[in-house]
Amino acid sequence: MATLDINFNDVPLEMPPIDPGTYFLEIVEIPSKETAKDGLSQYLLVKMKIVNDPNFAERRVTDFLSLKEEWLWRLNQLVKAAGIEARPEGIDLEEFLGKTVQAQLKSRVYKDNETGESRETVNVSKYVYNQA
Repeated sequence: MATLDINFNDVPLEMPPIDPGTYFLEIVEIPSKETAKDGLSQYLLVKMKIVNDPNFAERRVTDFLSLKEEWLWRLNQLVKAAGIEARPEGIDLEEFLGKTVQAQLKSRVYKDNETGESRETVNVSKYVYNQA
């Protein structure tokens, strides 16, 4: 049997949260999903990884982009940040894969449903794009 030579007294029990700030994120997945509540609303589950900060290299950031008309401005930010051309016939989600975008992340505290404890995470507050 193999033995691991690790002193677990020096190993944290949780990954430290990502600091709020502006990061470059590579889009690795962007599937379209339906809401669990009613199945009538759709959203994009944007999965990205940090690529410009060695302290958080490869850490994942997830964003939920509603496809309801009143929330399409968030998707429009992502389209512009990714440099994707919006066409009248729509956009192909595959075009996002591998694109690097700049985003501002903000801290958010939430209650863990299993433990009831407060936890900290980050959410995308804004995608940064050239307004020219």
